[in-house]
Amino acid sequence: MKRLEIFWNTIHYFDYRFELKIQTLLRGDGNYSHPTSDPEVQKWRDVEKEIFEIGVKDPRYGFSSIMAGNFILGLAAIIGAGVFFILSGFIKFINGTYINGIFIFVCMLPFAIITYYFVFHKDKYLIYFKEFDRKPKEWRRRWKWISFFTIIGIILFLILSLIIMDYLSNIN
Repeated sequence: MKRLEIFWNTIHYFDYRFELKIQTLLRGDGNYSHPTSDPEVQKWRDVEKEIFEIGVKDPRYGFSSIMAGNFILGLAAIIGAGVFFILSGFIKFINGTYINGIFIFVCMLPFAIITYYFVFHKDKYLIYFKEFDRKPKEWRRRWKWISFFTIIGIILFLILSLIIMDYLSNIN
């Protein structure tokens, strides 16, 4: 279970880093990077820089952290939905009836609870973020790609589960 916790936090970490890059790209970097002789303009640039540092970059409460947290919970929901679609196809194949649609939440709930426990419970992700920041660049490069392909794999699992459900539903 510890390996799964580390793996899930690694995906969360690299999504957080991606969100930071997106926010920096959208915001631009030219506003406060060059000092000015006008003290009033410099004061506003310093305020803007402080707001950006606290409001976006803070791993505990920043916007990028919130977006990365939503994303990791969304991945858990996608896994649960994929399980639901496969189960729905099998039940349709065996019984000839569909599952009630509300059952999708029953399938998603365990994955959301596991994600909460592994990532957010007692702010575990903050401990892992500090640990991952100290890792060498080669490790981060390798795990960035592993995280990317894991996300792609989860999305492909959802698509494949829909294909399986459709195939099993139309076998008769």
